[in-house]
Amino acid sequence: MAIVCFQGFRASAIAGFLLIALCGNSAQAAFNVAIFNDVSQLDFSGNFVHAGSVGEDLGLFPITIGDATFTNQNALWTGLSYHEFATFGPGLDNSNLNTVLYGVRYHGDGNGPIGALSVVPGNTYKLQLLMVYADRARSNQIEIEGIDQTPTFDTIPNNTNQGTVSTFTYTATDDTLNIHIKGFAGSGNFGQPFLNAFTLEDITVPEPASATLALLTAVGFLATRGKR
Repeated sequence: MAIVCFQGFRASAIAGFLLIALCGNSAQAAFNVAIFNDVSQLDFSGNFVHAGSVGEDLGLFPITIGDATFTNQNALWTGLSYHEFATFGPGLDNSNLNTVLYGVRYHGDGNGPIGALSVVPGNTYKLQLLMVYADRARSNQIEIEGIDQTPTFDTIPNNTNQGTVSTFTYTATDDTLNIHIKGFAGSGNFGQPFLNAFTLEDITVPEPASATLALLTAVGFLATRGKR
């Protein structure tokens, strides 16, 4: 698993290339849970290889938010299909988010839903799982590639404009990313885990050799430009 070590860096192009060349990939697990109440608090900027709503197909897809184009991908997930009403706003992106979050995939016995997404071995990805449910808090534990991740968490009850987003950074070892959202023992809340929508973003950092070549190319370009 890897985190992009120059995230948020604001400098010249040459400095950026130098930082990539020096950092490469840093091996560190990254799984986080947060609350969102506006589309601006989510990540819709980057190279998205998957973006999907996993519940009922409203016939309104594809829907684009930022760089992510959502399609209905309920066929990729097991579990029962339902619908929920999100009320994020104002603005077009929030309105689109409401539609994306309309569908719900859940399981009645605390043992689903399950999804499998195609990936490229060796590439690093950021998985974003979006959940909104108005009725009651639901307990969730995310299993990635057969390994339970922490922290476990409960969604926000009785609220249609406050969602839960969990993110996981993952370096693929084969061509399939296996995801299982399940309940956890000891939770006092409703043990029927669920999912509304997800994104999978390719955040692969260039190898040091490639980054060095890019640096030299940039330096040569600037040197030539200076002579002119």
